[in-house]
Amino acid sequence: MIKIYFAFYTNLGCIFILSLIHAISFMTEFIYLTYLDYFGTIVFALSGVMVASRNDMDFFGALVLATATAIGGGTLRDILLDVPSFWMLETLYLYLILATTIIAFAGIHFIDRIPRLHVEIADAIGLASFTLIGTIKADMAGMAAPVCIIMGIMTGVAGGAIRDVLTGRPPTVLKERSFYATACFIGSLVFLLLQPYLALYINLVLSWLLTLSLRMAAIYGLLNVPGFPQRPS
Repeated sequence: MIKIYFAFYTNLGCIFILSLIHAISFMTEFIYLTYLDYFGTIVFALSGVMVASRNDMDFFGALVLATATAIGGGTLRDILLDVPSFWMLETLYLYLILATTIIAFAGIHFIDRIPRLHVEIADAIGLASFTLIGTIKADMAGMAAPVCIIMGIMTGVAGGAIRDVLTGRPPTVLKERSFYATACFIGSLVFLLLQPYLALYINLVLSWLLTLSLRMAAIYGLLNVPGFPQRPS
């Protein structure tokens, strides 16, 4: 059954990517990535509210976790790159986080019923988008390739790590062997390697799809990061 679902989403992804390449050829390269960035902001904010619910927090606590999860990684990236934080220049991100928190807080009983698989797929889309945005922003700032990769990974995973620290638990990305940060690393690396040879919009689409596909494979249990052997209790 897992293989059937994975094949379905893979085929769906191929159809999507062909359509996306066709559409992007008539668009500014970054338009589609901007909308995916908005989508990722909403999804990451929603995950923050869901964690706040599980920790019995109030509305303010939910808003703090939603904000930290959605823009924490990008904020750290911009601080290290010594540029104004993106959400200070475009406050739409803050409004998206606030709206997501209000809606999710009011309807948390319905939100909790969303299948975990659907939430993880949406999270994977946001992760791929955040990773490439971080990589591109560092590259445009003239950073070396290793720095660009680190900035891409940080943009994708640091927000969730901050959320976990605020709730008093080890960052999920470090302990669940989930091929999360590794997918960011590979996607960012491939983007930089292909940059001299492909048009920007094609490179963006291919690298985004690769990052998404790796994370999807991990969601379906086909990939994982090696870890230390489980110790007996």
